[in-house]
Amino acid sequence: MSDRIELRVHHFIAEGRDESKSHVLLEIAQPAPNELSTHGHFFALAELSNATPKTIQMVRAWIEFAIEGYYKSVPTSIESHFETILNQLNMQSTLYLKQHAHESVHVAIAAVCHSNLYLAIHGQPAALLLYRKNDVWQWMDLVEQQEAGAQPAGQLFSNVVNGSMRVDDRFLLATPRVIEFFSADRLAKISDGKSIEEVNEHMGRILSGLSSEYSFAGVWLRHARSFDEAQEAAALGAATRGATQKADISMADLMNKTKSTATILAPPVLMIPKDKIITNILQLARRGIMSGAALTRTGIRYLISFVKKQRPAAITQAFAHRKPLALSLREKKSEFSARYRALPQRRKQVLLGASGVLLITLIAIGSIAFVNSNSSARQAETAQLELVNEKLRAADDLFTYQNEPAARAAFAEAETFFAALPRRARTSDDGETTAATLFEKRNKIFRIAAVSLSAVASTESLTATDVVAFNAQVAVLSGADLYSIKDGAKKIAEIPNARALYFDDSEKRFFVATSERSFTTISSDGKKISPTDIAWLPEDTQSAAVVFYAGRLYSFNAATHQLYRYESGGSGFANGSRWIKDGGKPTSVVALSVDTSLWLRTDAGAIMKYTAGKLQPYRVSGAVPDLEHADQLLTSASGRVYLLDTRNHRVLVTDRDGSLVKQYVFENDKTMTRIAVDKNETAVTGISSDGRVMRFNLAK
Repeated sequence: MSDRIELRVHHFIAEGRDESKSHVLLEIAQPAPNELSTHGHFFALAELSNATPKTIQMVRAWIEFAIEGYYKSVPTSIESHFETILNQLNMQSTLYLKQHAHESVHVAIAAVCHSNLYLAIHGQPAALLLYRKNDVWQWMDLVEQQEAGAQPAGQLFSNVVNGSMRVDDRFLLATPRVIEFFSADRLAKISDGKSIEEVNEHMGRILSGLSSEYSFAGVWLRHARSFDEAQEAAALGAATRGATQKADISMADLMNKTKSTATILAPPVLMIPKDKIITNILQLARRGIMSGAALTRTGIRYLISFVKKQRPAAITQAFAHRKPLALSLREKKSEFSARYRALPQRRKQVLLGASGVLLITLIAIGSIAFVNSNSSARQAETAQLELVNEKLRAADDLFTYQNEPAARAAFAEAETFFAALPRRARTSDDGETTAATLFEKRNKIFRIAAVSLSAVASTESLTATDVVAFNAQVAVLSGADLYSIKDGAKKIAEIPNARALYFDDSEKRFFVATSERSFTTISSDGKKISPTDIAWLPEDTQSAAVVFYAGRLYSFNAATHQLYRYESGGSGFANGSRWIKDGGKPTSVVALSVDTSLWLRTDAGAIMKYTAGKLQPYRVSGAVPDLEHADQLLTSASGRVYLLDTRNHRVLVTDRDGSLVKQYVFENDKTMTRIAVDKNETAVTGISSDGRVMRFNLAK
C-alpha cells in the first residue's frame, strides 16, 4: 500500500425548474499528470440569479479564461500565480458588474496544489472546511473570513483565502442556497460515520428531490492516501462477513445449549417438551420488545406459569382441596415455596439451572427482537417518508398542470402522513429535508408569501385612523388632518371632527365623514372644501356602510335590509333606488365596496357579492388556514379582491369568484387594522394597531 497523497473530488448538481431564476456553472479542471505537482487542481463554481443570457455567457467566459490562464505557464509560486489570474479577471469584469449591479452573481474559484488551498469568492457561495478534532467533526466557514474585509463595489474578487488541508480533511464549495438545506452543523453531523462519497450522494439526492425552482451545485475535496480501493473494500467486506458468521455461530451454539439443557429437566417437576420451550420463547420475542428489569420479571413470571401448568399430580392434589380463586397471592407463593423446599437438592439445582439458562435465552432473543423490531420500525419510517415525498411530488405536478384543488388535497395527505411519523423520524436528516420540502411546497401550492411591514418615511409623527387609495397614491386621516402618502406625508386639508375617509376615483374627490350622516367633500388637491347634503340618510345608517363610486352614493339601510343607490345632484345626493333585487335580505352590513358588482361585508366577517342586484356565489378557496372572518374588503379595477384577515396576520388576494391568487402573511405576527391598495396595485399601505403607517410591496 503506497503512502502517496492524492486529491479525491466528488461533485453534485441538482437542476432547478426555472433557469431564469437560478443558473449554476461548475467547472472541474483535470490537470495533466505533469501538471499535478506544478499546478494541482483548479475549480470554479457560480450561481446566477435573475441573470440575462449575456451575463451567463460572460461569467462562463471569465471561468474559461481563468482555467486557461492558470495552466498556461509553469508558476514559480502558486499563490502569486493565483493572484495574477484574479487581477486579470477583475480587469475584465469590473465595468460589466457595475453596469449590471441589479443581477445577483455568486462566483468562487479555488486551486489545490499539494496540501495548499487557495480560494477567492464573490457574493455568498458556501465554502466550508470540515476537520476532525477529538474524534468529532468540526467546521470552519471560509466565507466569513472573506467578509471580514469589505468587497469593493463592482470588483469580482478582492482577496484570497490561503490555507492547508490535512489528510482526510473535507472541503465543500457550493452555491449559496445549498446551506439553506445543509447547514455547517448538519454537514458535520452527517459526516459522522459516512464517507465523503456517501455524503455527496446524499446531498445530491435530497436536493434533486426538492424539485425546486432554483438550481444547486457543489464539489467536495478530500486529501487521502492512495491505495487500492478494491482491495480495501474486499478486506472490509471479508471482515464484515466474518463478524456476521461468528455472530450466527454464537447464536446457534446458544440455542443448541438451550435445547440440550431442556432435555435434562426432571419430568416430575417440569414436564414440558423441549420443542415447546423454544416455540414459546420465540412467541414471546415476537409478541413484544422487552429489556432490562422488565424482561427479567416477565421471564420469571413466564417460567413460573410453565411450572404451574405442568405441575405433577402431587402438587395438583395438594391444591385441590382449596378453592383456587379464593387463594391469595401470598398463599399461592407460600404453598409453591413449601413444595419447592420439599424437592430433592438435585431437583432444585436442575430447576435453578434451567431457569438461569431460560432467562439468558430470553434476554438474548429479546435483545435480537428489539434490534430487529427497531430496524423494522426505521424501515417503516423511511418508507413513510418516501411516501410523503411522493405525495409532495404529485402535488407539485398537479399544481404545475393547474389542478390546484387536487394539488392541495395531495399536499394535505403528505402533511398528514408526515405529522403521523414519530419525532425521531421527523428530526432525522431525511425528516428535516422532507420538512423543508413541505414548507417550500406549502408556500407554493397555497401561494403564500411572507412579507415584512415597513414604516413609510416621514410618517412617524402621524397617528392614522383611516386610509384610502386615490390616484396612484394613498391618503390617511390623522386626527383632523388629511395627508397624502407617497414617499412621505403631505398635508392636504384639515377637517374638524373627521371620522372616516372615502374617495370617489371617477370624481377625483374625497368624502370625509364628520358624523354618522354628515360629510365634507374635498378635492384631491385640497383646494375645494364643501359640505355635502346627506341629511336624509336614515338614523340607523352607519357611516362605514356607505361607499362613493362613479359619482353615486351607495348605502345600506339596516331597517329595510336593503341597499340603495343615490345619484349626485346639487350639493348632495338624491333619488335613491333599491339595488338588491334577488338574494335575500342581508343583515348587519358594516362595509361596502363597488366595482362592476357591489360587495358587502357583515359584522360576522362574511362576504356577499351582488351583480345587477342579484346575489352571486363568492367563497374564498385555497387559503390556509380557511378564511373565517374578513376584517376589511377592497376591490380593484383589475378584478382582484383584497381581504384583510387580522386574526391570521395576512392579506388574501382572490379573483372575483374567490379563487386564491396570493396570501401575504405578515412576519413576526404583525398586522394592520386598515389597508388601501394603490391604483397600480404595486403596494399595500395600512395602519398598524398603534396608528403607524406601514407598507409592503405586492408581487408582480
